[in-house]
Amino acid sequence: MISQYKSVVEKQPYLSESNNFESILSNEKKEFLEKNGYVIIEDAAPTNLCNSSVDAICEFLDISRIEPSSWYKERPLNSIGLVPLHQHPAFWDIRQHPKIYNTFRHLLGEDELWVTMDRASFRPPCRYDLEAYGNDENPMHWDYDFRLRNKNLYQGLIYLTDTHQNQGAFACVPSVYKKIRDGKFEHANALEKFGSKGLFLRDVMEFTEKDIITIDAPAGSLIIWDARLPHGCVSNHYHMPRFVQFITMFRADDIDSIPTEVEQSRDERIDCFMKMRAPECHRNLNGQPDPEPYNRAKLSSLGEKLLGVKRW
Repeated sequence: MISQYKSVVEKQPYLSESNNFESILSNEKKEFLEKNGYVIIEDAAPTNLCNSSVDAICEFLDISRIEPSSWYKERPLNSIGLVPLHQHPAFWDIRQHPKIYNTFRHLLGEDELWVTMDRASFRPPCRYDLEAYGNDENPMHWDYDFRLRNKNLYQGLIYLTDTHQNQGAFACVPSVYKKIRDGKFEHANALEKFGSKGLFLRDVMEFTEKDIITIDAPAGSLIIWDARLPHGCVSNHYHMPRFVQFITMFRADDIDSIPTEVEQSRDERIDCFMKMRAPECHRNLNGQPDPEPYNRAKLSSLGEKLLGVKRW
């Protein structure tokens, strides 16, 4: 497997050591994350890489980023806008970008990391004259049962375009996170309702829109949040679509640093990359091509390590 992989890899210099990751994720940013459950890192991904990921999404969905009539299909792939792509080279260019790596490196205090092979999201403005494009809110929820791990779990996404608060922006409920963090959550017993697809906050407790905050940020911004933070996204009432790419990193070969729902061995990760397949946990999404019809990404030396084909 590994020898076969090496024949298609383009060797590039290992760039991460030349970047000052202290300036990317300052102690102030880390403290904000600990206090509020999320943090925004602007300029984490270059505009050209973000544009390439947007182009990949548009090509896959057969839409134009500037032509509203193309955004609305008779039958959208998914009601909450998930785009079932995982191995597109444009996505890998962002995953292996040194600034992204160095941000997680500083956050986790660990050099040896693996990156998730996650998907993307496209949300056009709501159209209440079209049933399939009415309320597209993704309700507040937890993706992972954070109680099953003894280390902090983090998740992340990249805003691929400038994103307004009303543009289907990332939203969250820090007040609930703070109570969980401090061991003062009054509804802890209700967390037993966690299933393989997570848990909605509304199934645990009552809350109002005043409890929810929404986050606007420019293209290239990385939003990182603690898995204990209930999160989702608001409906898109802006005049432009929302494009995001989901991404996070965790300690390589460390079972306690990744949610059980998305665990993969090194061999499974390499196999997915080589065969252009989504991770097994994501293969049931409507519209998921298997395999994905693209050329394999050309990985840098850092990218090889973030995949797992080369050991740290």
